[in-house]
Amino acid sequence: MILYDEGQSTAFVPEVIITHQTPLTAAGSAFLLQSAIFWGDVSAEFLIYRNDDLVGGARTSASAQTVQVEYISPIPFNPGDQLTVTVEHATSGLRKFKANLIGRMT
Repeated sequence: MILYDEGQSTAFVPEVIITHQTPLTAAGSAFLLQSAIFWGDVSAEFLIYRNDDLVGGARTSASAQTVQVEYISPIPFNPGDQLTVTVEHATSGLRKFKANLIGRMT
């Protein structure tokens, strides 16, 4: 189940500014984050936060512009928890980045 699909919209990110992609709040059900796919047009660092606590992330590069992360121990989210993805890059100008978060309801 795709919990969050940034594939339908694009985050335009200025250089060296941490940008928050659309936060997701767990509504009535808990879920487990099992994997994430990050991509963009330049190298960047993607970080995943649960209620402002860093719980995961990845870095894309010129040789790997798409990165998929599989969590051996899925990351739990309880009802009301907020999941936020941030992205930062050091290339000049606005750049495009996207993310998919995959998990299952518990």
